[in-house]
Amino acid sequence: MVMLSLMLDEYHEDDNCLCDHFNPTERQKLLRAKDLLLADLTQASTIAELAREPGLSVLKTKLGFCTLFNNSVVVRAFSARTVAGSQKTTRQW
Repeated sequence: MVMLSLMLDEYHEDDNCLCDHFNPTERQKLLRAKDLLLADLTQASTIAELAREPGLSVLKTKLGFCTLFNNSVVVRAFSARTVAGSQKTTRQW
């Protein structure tokens, strides 16, 4: 268990290094893609649509989400919709 904890700590430290794979412009574009994804959760955008507006390739968008946000585009969208749906349900009670 201790070894696993140490490995995870090391992984999180190395995680910061992964951000170095993206220059500041690419990071801004990925943040813009994330904002577009979260802006309207009722609309199911494709990855190509999310990539097009900020000027990213589909591959760069997929890799960027996994690297910067620790989730794929699909998982990020699903999680946001689930949270929004549960908050809406909670408010109705």
